[in-house]
Amino acid sequence: MGAAMTNSLRNGLLFGLLPAFCFALAACSGSEASDDSEDEGALEQAEQEAEDAARSSVQGIISAKCEPSFLGESVALSRINYKKLPADYEGKSAADKQAILKANIEEAAYPSDCRPDAGFGYIGKSVISLLVGGLDKTWTTSADEMPAGRVKFLRPFGAAATFDFETVESTPFTGVLKGGDVVKGIVRFSNVGKEDKAGFVPGAAFKFLVDGKPSVNTVAMYSLLPQKLDGQLDRNFFRYPHANWFPSLSAQARIDSVKAPVQHRITQSIFELAFGNEPNRMEVDELAALEASGRAIPKAERKYPRNLAFRPTREITARYQAALEQNPQLDYRDFLATVEPGTVVYEAFGAETDEHSDYGVKIGAVRLTSKVTRSAWADYRLFFKHSAKNSKHEKDY
Repeated sequence: MGAAMTNSLRNGLLFGLLPAFCFALAACSGSEASDDSEDEGALEQAEQEAEDAARSSVQGIISAKCEPSFLGESVALSRINYKKLPADYEGKSAADKQAILKANIEEAAYPSDCRPDAGFGYIGKSVISLLVGGLDKTWTTSADEMPAGRVKFLRPFGAAATFDFETVESTPFTGVLKGGDVVKGIVRFSNVGKEDKAGFVPGAAFKFLVDGKPSVNTVAMYSLLPQKLDGQLDRNFFRYPHANWFPSLSAQARIDSVKAPVQHRITQSIFELAFGNEPNRMEVDELAALEASGRAIPKAERKYPRNLAFRPTREITARYQAALEQNPQLDYRDFLATVEPGTVVYEAFGAETDEHSDYGVKIGAVRLTSKVTRSAWADYRLFFKHSAKNSKHEKDY
């Protein structure tokens, strides 16, 4: 991406995200706010430099802390010495990389009573990281570890596990989607922000690991609006398929016959600033470019679906529903912690239409190979590259 476009995007984000920041903080006025912003920016920079220095000198993890903020909310603290990925990490096999990521995730598991959520201070920190670090890093960075200075903005806290992606022989696609293969990966389950503010908006990110080369990734969700079933709010994480696209906020609001909350309209505006007139689509062309063995597919031979849907199995949906009936306020992370390795949680389908009911052809299944862990390393250090092939940036990549 050219410097002019990067600066333009950053300036656009400054004006687009500042209202969101002010909305979240419920105060944005006069020179006092400006002074506070400058002080906070300097403090953030100093803290980041201290953290980077600590991480470069200490390779082990001290602890994964989870303490209440001054508003009484449970917020995970990132000021710990995270284990860094080895210098030769990218050159390792997919199996070795999966083992390293699994160890980092599980070693930084939160205490059993910790359920971190996005709070007052975290919103400010994440917005500042986008303004300072540049949102473009989200789709220009090919790495499994978060770029320095960045924190997750839309889905800050979740839970992660390893998986095997078992593809069917008949799939017509290439790369990690090709038939008859088993691809090692990492999945991270999450919700958009605080449930009492943004509602229940589940989604997942998938990292497909490749021998000797950077991973390929995709993110998936059903809608930006709170999930519903028969017009009523629904909290079953596995109710609907999670896909690389979802309707625009205005289209989904018409479908649900509701008015989109202010927070969601702000988020949609951020998407449009970054991704143009199709902000809710993350193309999966990168998944067709590399096989798990590391073999690169010539561009003319790559084949991928327009839409990739991860459809929860009936069994996992039923299990979650039964757990909700026992405890309607169940935290999705507590349910996920009960899912045993070996469980197939999603079946993947590829389609050429934009209908959620049209799953197209079956590609494979996502089988967990570890327990699902609530982890500070997965929240603060695990990175999933987003696709930038869209209406605004398709000429740059």
